[in-house]
Amino acid sequence: MRKLFGIILLSAAIFGTGCVVCGVAVVGATGAGIVSYVKGDLEVIESASVEEIEKAIDSAIVEMKMTDRKKDIKPKKGEVTAKSHFGDVTFQFANKGPGHSTLSIRVGTFGDEASSRYIYDKVKSGFGKAAKTGA
Repeated sequence: MRKLFGIILLSAAIFGTGCVVCGVAVVGATGAGIVSYVKGDLEVIESASVEEIEKAIDSAIVEMKMTDRKKDIKPKKGEVTAKSHFGDVTFQFANKGPGHSTLSIRVGTFGDEASSRYIYDKVKSGFGKAAKTGA
């Protein structure tokens, strides 16, 4: 019985510590922005609110001289479609908790990873800036 209790205690200590370490790694990674390319969409987890992401998208659209086609913004999510020299660009974003949101960028019908990453760099540089209107 003592051996069984010792094995259970040792297992709990090992697995419990592992879970804490994994949890810390995930939290640390989300602060930096996690980027992946899946099925034609560039998907990002950002430490930004939906409002900040919307403003950054607007700023990137102006900077890249894209044309707004459609905007559907709700309190916790939104979708913006714009026309660029890369083709149609669809931005989808949603709140995933306090200070964290997801952003998806698709270029064209089937997706274009290089163009999506380039556009994401422009969006990311717009965090904290208001969209500039043409002067």
